[in-house]
Amino acid sequence: MNPIISTDIVLAYADCPRKAHLLLYSNQSGMPHEYVQILDAQRRTSQTQYLAKLAQDNPDVVAFQANGLAGKHKFLTDATLTAEQLTADCGLLTKVASHSAFGHYSYEPTIFIGTHTISKQDKLALFFTAKVLEALQAKAPAAGRIIDVSGKAHKVKLADSPQPLIPVLEPLQEWIAEESPTEPPVILNKHCPLCQFRVDCRAKAEQENNLSLLDRVTPKIIRQYERKGIFTVTQLSYTFNGSFSSDVTLVLRTSGISP
Repeated sequence: MNPIISTDIVLAYADCPRKAHLLLYSNQSGMPHEYVQILDAQRRTSQTQYLAKLAQDNPDVVAFQANGLAGKHKFLTDATLTAEQLTADCGLLTKVASHSAFGHYSYEPTIFIGTHTISKQDKLALFFTAKVLEALQAKAPAAGRIIDVSGKAHKVKLADSPQPLIPVLEPLQEWIAEESPTEPPVILNKHCPLCQFRVDCRAKAEQENNLSLLDRVTPKIIRQYERKGIFTVTQLSYTFNGSFSSDVTLVLRTSGISP
């Protein structure tokens, strides 16, 4: 059975392909960062409060069930949308007048976040949710909403939502079509401090004497070095005419190597 691509997998790939691969294919659970857990708790609390208030003010609010899109209810809560090996949790679906496979109406998605500001990742999560919803109702939603931790709704137009998804979703779909996709290499980046796999990846990077240990070394720069036959910090250090830059020296000492 092929793995299922969830919202978490999509967001993980956008941060780091290796993170997405570990979530899909390994038994590692890692150590969730405390800050990430706090944001998730805030999101859940905000969602619960928002939906409770919505139910008080509207008589047609029901919990999502299988084939719930065909029920014609105005609001569907806590939906799990699954289609074409894709799955997305959607806090709220709102019925709008628009022709779809279910009749002269369709649904628009609303997701909840645990912060006051909307990030690119939040929008990507909404775009992915909209894609799964489109597959189910045969109608692309025109707009969606992101509810921040204060309960404020931010409307997002979804007309161009496929574009940000393509470079993330296409390689993931290629992975799940393969029997055993290759594990991406360790490339430390700015997202590592909050990642649940940060300890293991850091240890592996140090063991490999990985070039990404150096500050400001991007995947593009790493590929440039690899084309020159340079794969480790030590090999890179030999290109400095016998002297080490301060960045290289610091990383070598951090990795337990004497320059």
